[in-house]
Amino acid sequence: MDFLGLLTRHWGSIVGKLHGEDVFAPLLLHGEGGITQANDWARGFMRGVRLHYKSWKELFDHKEQAYLLVSILVLAHEHDPDPEMRPLEGNIDVERREELILGIATGVTAIYRYFAPQRRRMEARFTAERTAYRQAER
Repeated sequence: MDFLGLLTRHWGSIVGKLHGEDVFAPLLLHGEGGITQANDWARGFMRGVRLHYKSWKELFDHKEQAYLLVSILVLAHEHDPDPEMRPLEGNIDVERREELILGIATGVTAIYRYFAPQRRRMEARFTAERTAYRQAER
């Protein structure tokens, strides 16, 4: 199986978990001393956000829901060289890191649900365009 196929399967399994009742658990690697850092996962998530920031801006600006991104942002920027971007001074202790990772798991599920209306609008638009295209072909 090629890379795109594996990526598609992984994406599908994540969507299945988020759409169903399963709990989302990010794929994390253990670092030094067996501690799960989650920084790489959080930075990767933020790279994905930057690919289409325009769509995410609504959540970042939302007064009641923006907190869903906090755990991801803290871990993504924990080791930033720019002190203005670094949310916390020093290293995060193991207990706090575990809380942040739990925040990722619950946050991603809530983020998925937050964007459900947008996904439905996109799906309806796609269906309408596909229907119009089929009718134009006739």
